[in-house]
Amino acid sequence: MTDWFKDDLTALAFCWRIERLDGVVLGFTSHDRDLVLDGLVYHAAPGMVPSAIERRDSLDPDTMDLAGALTSSLITETDLLAGRWDGARLRVSAVNWAKLPPAGALLFDESSGMDVALLNDSMQLHSCSAEALSAGANAAMAGNELLQFRSAEPLGNNRYRLSGLLRGRRGTEWAIGSHLAGERFILAEREAFSHVDVPPGVGLVRVMAVGIADVVPPEQRLERPGQALLPLSPAHVKARDLANGDTEISWVRRSRNGWRWLDGTDAPLVEETERYLVTLGPNTGLVQTIERLEPNLIYTASARAAARASGAERLQLDICQIGNFGMSRPATMTVSLV
Repeated sequence: MTDWFKDDLTALAFCWRIERLDGVVLGFTSHDRDLVLDGLVYHAAPGMVPSAIERRDSLDPDTMDLAGALTSSLITETDLLAGRWDGARLRVSAVNWAKLPPAGALLFDESSGMDVALLNDSMQLHSCSAEALSAGANAAMAGNELLQFRSAEPLGNNRYRLSGLLRGRRGTEWAIGSHLAGERFILAEREAFSHVDVPPGVGLVRVMAVGIADVVPPEQRLERPGQALLPLSPAHVKARDLANGDTEISWVRRSRNGWRWLDGTDAPLVEETERYLVTLGPNTGLVQTIERLEPNLIYTASARAAARASGAERLQLDICQIGNFGMSRPATMTVSLV
């Protein structure tokens, strides 16, 4: 965390997590908007800053002091007088809010936002309507995640604050939790794209943009190109215990060429055949790999008994769809064996 302090401190926010003895947990942050960390909403309270944090030479908790004021409408006088906050545990931390936090890929991410800096004055970002967003407007690559933004608030100096996010578009939900401060931001404008034919299996592509007066052309390297040709990881993985003691594992196929919810029709297969590679990995014992032609698998009662006899308590399943040019990222699920 000490590396944060080498950069602009405007990306640093303090967070207070207060845990009552009865299990009630509240979060507050010095940032100017709510932050979501590990599933807890830290409510914006910009006036709250730690006045002093003192720690003496000893690490004994009795010798650690925190001085500061916490005020919020969520902490009521009634609760204070009733002693509900007596003995509450307070944890103070600092977060780098410039890093886009994780969020779900099924609904609008209204609690997160990201600040981006454009290269020059000729570049601009604009807000759009929900209808335009549904039609594909304001798509951008942030790191390895493709997202869309509804609102673009100018901050000056070619900087914008983006909010109203749709996350993990076009199968990039795997990258939602991989963001770093200062990562790339590329607006996905259809008219600015150039298509480059790359043979399947190529591991590295070097792209150079050569201008008339360029002595040394700028170069961009891309590892593992052709990701859009790979199938998407399966979704809705479920486990259902059957009457005979077997467990049925099922999942739903997704398509790299079908992005809209259409009633009465399945997403197009696109691949030549429908095939899956399922890896069964108990926490102890042998790992088993099975190829399936249908989106389901029966884990038998005898297999469960054998795994338990070897000391296994849980089973992890990795399910990949096999495509024309490679395999999808795995959909994972853990099944209890006890």
